Amino acid sequence: MMLLEDRAGALLLGAPLLGWLVYAVGYDIFDYFLYFIPSYLMLALFISVGSGRLLDDAERLMVEYSSLWRRAALILISVSLLYLAVSGIGEDYKLVDRSQDLEGRRILETVAEKTAPNATVLHHRSPLPYMIVVEERRKDLTLVSPWYPSRNPQRVWSASGAPDDEFPSAKSVSSNGVADARVAARKGPVYTLGDGLELCNFQNTGFSVIRVEGDLLYEIVPPDRAPYTSPEEQQGSVVEPGRAADESAGCE
Repeated sequence: MMLLEDRAGALLLGAPLLGWLVYAVGYDIFDYFLYFIPSYLMLALFISVGSGRLLDDAERLMVEYSSLWRRAALILISVSLLYLAVSGIGEDYKLVDRSQDLEGRRILETVAEKTAPNATVLHHRSPLPYMIVVEERRKDLTLVSPWYPSRNPQRVWSASGAPDDEFPSAKSVSSNGVADARVAARKGPVYTLGDGLELCNFQNTGFSVIRVEGDLLYEIVPPDRAPYTSPEEQQGSVVEPGRAADESAGCE
């Protein structure tokens, strides 16, 4: 309808719709669906215009009928449009409901309880700064976020002030965390909140990886250093360099 009657409005909405759509499709990241939100908003405006025109046409066609019939027709169309808009809400709610997602709290408690004093934790967009700043716990920790797309000053952070050592990733666009682990190991134990691929980076360069808590927290131990974690805290055994912490995923 806008193309037929309001081309300026169609251009005003269509240009950003197509721009955001192309951008979202081309942005090859795991949370790409968030980038569709602006496109959805533009599409919703188009739908609103079309729905309004549909109601106007229905009322005009029913002009010869009584007001009761006209009102009934408008209600029927409105209910149908509303149903189309909310019919999938039950299924969608299950996808977006995070009321039982306690992964953030699990990370905080694990790091707070099972890391050594004055340790360094390699992480990526985790809730650990919240633990230190808001909850005022474990202010002795240094947090390093070496993995892309972290940027200064978020890469290296300490509640007690800037760490004495300069971490390589603070000046690098991308990093695999190995150089930062070597620097951090000079002053104390090093841990990581990492997946299998990140663990392989350390194992392939001579580090040993110790599973501290499930698949959540690992200690990264240099070849010339003994692990800090006690036997009670370790749920697994030391992984020799070149082998994966998860035996189902080998490192190359």
